[in-house]
Amino acid sequence: MKQMRFKLQTATFGSVETIEERDEHSRILAEVLDSGALDGQSREGVRDTLGQPKACIAPICAEQGFGRDDWYFEIGVNSNPEVIKQMPLVIASFNSDGKVSRLYTLTTHE
Repeated sequence: MKQMRFKLQTATFGSVETIEERDEHSRILAEVLDSGALDGQSREGVRDTLGQPKACIAPICAEQGFGRDDWYFEIGVNSNPEVIKQMPLVIASFNSDGKVSRLYTLTTHE
């Protein structure tokens, strides 16, 4: 599981300049989450993997039933916003023990 989290970490901080690169980051996100590598992780573990979270204030957060205390991460650094309008993303909520209780992903690949 540690290797899967490292793979996601690498994708999260990697530059994305093309649609193909974005979709590869999306495939990595789907693969890692399908493996269960983030299930039950602590807030610290999620932060170690995905970096500094954003407050979940994007419209998609409310649409999916998440609130401001939940965490929002884009997977990849969009280096070409004129071409790439949507990045893959993951939203995480945590239970009272500080462990991941729910994950939502938006993937961009087919």
